[in-house]
Amino acid sequence: MVNTTGRKIGLILDTTHIMKYAHFSIGLLLTMAVACSVEEVDFDPSDPTVGKRPIYHAAIDDESTTKTFIDADLNVLWNKGDHLTIFPNSTLGDEYEFLGDDGAPSGDLNPVVAENDGVYHVGTELDGYDYAIYPHSKDTKILSNGTITYTFPDVQTYQEKSFGQGANVMVAKTQHGTFNLGFKNVLGYLSFRFYGNNVHVSSIILEANGEKPLSGTGTIVMGDSGPVVTMGESASNKIRLYCDDVVLGTSETDYTEFWFALPPVEFTQGFNITVTTTDGGVFTKSTANALTIKRKTVERMKPLQ
Repeated sequence: MVNTTGRKIGLILDTTHIMKYAHFSIGLLLTMAVACSVEEVDFDPSDPTVGKRPIYHAAIDDESTTKTFIDADLNVLWNKGDHLTIFPNSTLGDEYEFLGDDGAPSGDLNPVVAENDGVYHVGTELDGYDYAIYPHSKDTKILSNGTITYTFPDVQTYQEKSFGQGANVMVAKTQHGTFNLGFKNVLGYLSFRFYGNNVHVSSIILEANGEKPLSGTGTIVMGDSGPVVTMGESASNKIRLYCDDVVLGTSETDYTEFWFALPPVEFTQGFNITVTTTDGGVFTKSTANALTIKRKTVERMKPLQ
C-alpha cells in the first residue's frame, strides 16, 4: 500500500497480518480455495433461414460451462444483444447479434447487415469450416488453419459477481453449412474479494511481475482439446478493471467480488494490485507467490480483514 504521506507499506500474504488504511481492508490469500470449473451446456440444432447471410444457432459447448457473464452456479450465459464475428468458410468475417434474452444458455444469431448490402463474401476460402469468436471486433482476423488473431482489451468493466460484458472470449467452429456453433471458453478467471468501511472503488489495476502478458494482441488456435492462446511480443502485463463507483461490503462474509478474465498465464513471480477509490485514495498490494490461471477455471482469493 501507499499512504498519504508517501511511505510504502509492505504486503504480508498470510492470515496473521492485517493491513488497514482509512477503514479500508483488502485481503489476498494465495492458498486458494479449490479452483472452480465453469459449467457449460449442450445445444440444439436450428435451421438456417432467410437472407444472404444465414442465421446461426449458438450455445456454450465445453466440458463445463462459461458464459458472456457468470451466474451463481458458475454457468456461462449470454447477454441479449451480444455481438460476435463469424467467418463462414471465408477470411472475411460477418458481425452477428445474439437474439436471445439475458441469461439464456443458447439462442439464434442474426446477421448485422448494412443497409443495401448485397455482397455475401469475397474473402479467401478457408478449410471447409465456419469459425466464430465472441466478442465482435472489426480488427479480428483469421488464418486458413483456424488460427484467430485477436486483441485482448487492457480495460474490462466491473459486473457484480461476474466478469463484465464483452470480457469473456469464446470461440467456435462448425462444418460449413451446418449453422450450429458450440462455443468454448478461451480465458481463465481471477476473482478478488475486498471489504472495508465506506470504501468506494473507482478502478483496479492488475499487473503481472516478470512481464507476463495479460492484454494486447495474441493468437487463438482452436485445437481438439480446446482453444490455446499465444500472446504477441507487444502484449502488456497490465489490465484495468473499470469500476466507476462500487461500494465494498463491510465484513468477511459481506465482501465485494471483482473478476478479471485473463489469458491462461503462470504468475511465476506473482503480481501487483492497485486499487483507486473515488476520493483519490490509492492502495497497492504485491505478492511474489506463484499462481497459475487455467482456461475455464476460476481462482478466488480468500477475503481477509
